[in-house]
Amino acid sequence: MSFLSAIFAPGEQARGDALDAQLAALNQQAYNDGKISADELQRRNVEQAQNYVDVGGQVDQAFVEGAKEGYDNTTGFIKATVAAPFKFAWDIIPWQLMLGGAVFLFVYMGGWIWLKGLLAKK
Repeated sequence: MSFLSAIFAPGEQARGDALDAQLAALNQQAYNDGKISADELQRRNVEQAQNYVDVGGQVDQAFVEGAKEGYDNTTGFIKATVAAPFKFAWDIIPWQLMLGGAVFLFVYMGGWIWLKGLLAKK
């Protein structure tokens, strides 16, 4: 039993197990009274075993899924908000202006002097 199920679903596993035991006793009583066959009793027991519910595991799984969904929603919102101005600028400015701006920035930051020095060595 996890601490989450102890907080959010106290006693549910014990209640479910008690109801499963009660159902098994009712099925056994119906078999003893001759109301159902041995095959039907076996089928019911197998079905009950297949439908066993682990409350603690379900609560843990739901917690993890909820935390992941919340994280994805939060980070998705932040990424979209931060990226919006850049996406807008990327979409609205033609590539020719971006290329010209990159060349201008290169020259302005001293790239032309660096490039002349690099070519002079050869």
